[in-house]
Amino acid sequence: GGAQALLRGLLVQGFSAYQGRSPGPVMQCLHKGRYASVKWMHLHTFCSHGHVDGMPSIDAYCSEMFSASQADEVASKLL
Repeated sequence: GGAQALLRGLLVQGFSAYQGRSPGPVMQCLHKGRYASVKWMHLHTFCSHGHVDGMPSIDAYCSEMFSASQADEVASKLL
């Protein structure tokens, strides 16, 4: 559906942008609504061993990605 397609696009863009700076696996996270510092959905993409804004944690939906081809699977998992 529309939400999965939107999230898939965000995941691919985040993964691709990260690969342009530092190739390798990434962690992709979305805050759960009540824990976000801003009131709109935004994706955090960072190194797979790192931590950003307290993520990964139970307060966020996170998944490690090794390839942009995983975007549909990860989008489905995060939704």
